Amino acid sequence: MISKNNLDESQLILRLANGDLQAFNTIFDLYHSKMYWFVLNLVKKEANTEDIVQNVFIHLWKYRVSIDHKYSLDTILYKISKQEVVNWYRKYSKEFIFDEEIDLIDEDHSKNEDLENKLIQMQHLLEKLPNRRKAILQMNKMQGKSYKEIADELDMTTSSVANQVAKGMQFLKKYMLFFFM
Repeated sequence: MISKNNLDESQLILRLANGDLQAFNTIFDLYHSKMYWFVLNLVKKEANTEDIVQNVFIHLWKYRVSIDHKYSLDTILYKISKQEVVNWYRKYSKEFIFDEEIDLIDEDHSKNEDLENKLIQMQHLLEKLPNRRKAILQMNKMQGKSYKEIADELDMTTSSVANQVAKGMQFLKKYMLFFFM
């Protein structure tokens, strides 16, 4: 059993950045289960979860040279996981909404149609937000950027960013309750 306490994370990240497959395998062994449960909690389906977690580790390997060594592996992997979940939802919703080859015989068709309508309504709600608030909300929720990253990018305070996210979420939750009843 590998223990995180016995490893120097920065050395492990450095080895990974240099293409050390053993370092990657060690990270995989240490974090796969943790990322699996985190993603499962977000997407609720085991088959989708496994695909997303696999993409998390593919992403980690693919972008290993650009990893910022000042962050912990937990921080790095949670951020990648959130990004991959968002990517999965984007792909799923686009395929679902724009796929003209939906099987009309499928017994779940009415459920799919209902979900499609709700996704369209959600997009309309997003369009009703002020442009700056919508941009901040998308940067935070869809791109996985922190309040600080957004504040730096938009030359705002983190409390202003937090306020904009809170107001945007409050607006969406208020009207989504109506749509999802």
